[in-house]
Amino acid sequence: MSQKSDFEHLVRINVVEVHCNKSIGTGFFVIPGYIVTCYHVIKSSNSAEIFIYWDNFTYKAELIENLSSAGEDLAVLRIDNTTQTCLPLDVDYLSGHQFYSYGFQRYELGYRG
Repeated sequence: MSQKSDFEHLVRINVVEVHCNKSIGTGFFVIPGYIVTCYHVIKSSNSAEIFIYWDNFTYKAELIENLSSAGEDLAVLRIDNTTQTCLPLDVDYLSGHQFYSYGFQRYELGYRG
């Protein structure tokens, strides 16, 4: 496998669907059991209404951290599964570096494979 296809595989196996009320978004595992997503996807919920779809399973998620008060559109969720790999975060990101965004396009939502 090429380095690019290795990275794409790692992203695909760590990206999840986040469902909350009628909102659907994307998140990804950063450490086992913990998912980062956009806060606007879950802002209208309480933790009882947040579900994660990943690897053909549904998990109830708990809101651990709301980072929107710091001016960021981020939230940290937790699920009861720690068997997955994770996407590493790079603290050395600098302005001008290449950046990629991954997620589900509207027609792919509901995809479980």
